[in-house]
Amino acid sequence: MEFRDHTIESAPEAARAILKATAGHAGFVPVAMARQAEAPLMLESFMRLQQTWRATSLDELSREVVAFVVAHEVGCELCDAFHAALLTQLGKTDLLREIRSGAPLSDARLEAVRRFTKAVLATRGEVGDDELARFAAAGFDARAALEVVLGVSIYLLSTYANRLVRAPVDAPLAQFAR
Repeated sequence: MEFRDHTIESAPEAARAILKATAGHAGFVPVAMARQAEAPLMLESFMRLQQTWRATSLDELSREVVAFVVAHEVGCELCDAFHAALLTQLGKTDLLREIRSGAPLSDARLEAVRRFTKAVLATRGEVGDDELARFAAAGFDARAALEVVLGVSIYLLSTYANRLVRAPVDAPLAQFAR
């Protein structure tokens, strides 16, 4: 099976507005989106989930840690490069290096997010009481724990779809790839 690299013009009608908006914002249509345009609901769902993700109680860096951990654990090279680019734009290259190294993060709160995200993935959501207690001790509540699960779900959708369509790292992101 091959996934077609759609253009804005060749994409199904329901996907065109999303591709056009992405091209306007990013300056190009990422290959992953061009291929996923075959299923417009996929693109639409991810865009809606992104809006929901930004509305959580988690701060921007915590959300990026969740996304980056999922990308790393799943092995999505494109996702890794994309989130590395975002952390670089935020001026957080030190955090990027730490996450990629696998060592505990120097920011204790972000380390709690990293550790909890890994626990959610490793246990498929059946996180042990000790890990829940560690997350709470870092200042997070039940809402934040559930929002991490939301983020894991969103980024599993993205990473799985990107891997399914064999999306390469786009040229503008190549400098951020491992």
